[in-house]
Amino acid sequence: MKLSKQDMFCEAQSVSKTVTAVSTNVLDFGAHGDDILFTLFIVILVVTAMDGDGTFDIVLESCDDAAFGSGVEDHVLASGLAEADLAAGVFAVKNAPLPKGLKRYQRLSFEPTLAEGETITTAPAFTAFLVDGRQEPLE
Repeated sequence: MKLSKQDMFCEAQSVSKTVTAVSTNVLDFGAHGDDILFTLFIVILVVTAMDGDGTFDIVLESCDDAAFGSGVEDHVLASGLAEADLAAGVFAVKNAPLPKGLKRYQRLSFEPTLAEGETITTAPAFTAFLVDGRQEPLE
C-alpha cells in the first residue's frame, strides 16, 4: 500500500495524556464534502503503546470552517480504548467507512478520559490515514 501525504491525518503523532489533541493535518474534501464514490476508508495505527489506566476516544471532526471555529460535527470512530487496545502495532481503527454527511474539512480528535485516580503514564502515538478502497489484509 502506497500512502500519500495528502491522505494522512498524522504520522507517528504523540497525543496528550490529559487533554484532547487534534491531528496534525486537516484534509480538504472540497465543496462536496462527502466521499461521493464511497471508496474511502479510515485507518488508525498505534505506533507507540499507551501505558496507564485511562481510556481514549477517537473522533472524526468535520467542518465547513478550515479553522474548526464553529459548526463542527463529531463522528465517533472508537471509544473507550484502554491500554490493551492501544498496544504498538495494533489498529485502533481498521478500514472504517467514512460517515455520511461530511463537510468540507476533516481532522481527528484524540480524547483521553481519566476517572478519579486514573493516570496515563505514556501517551499513545498514532499514524492515521485514508485508503482508497478496502485494503485487506492491512499489515
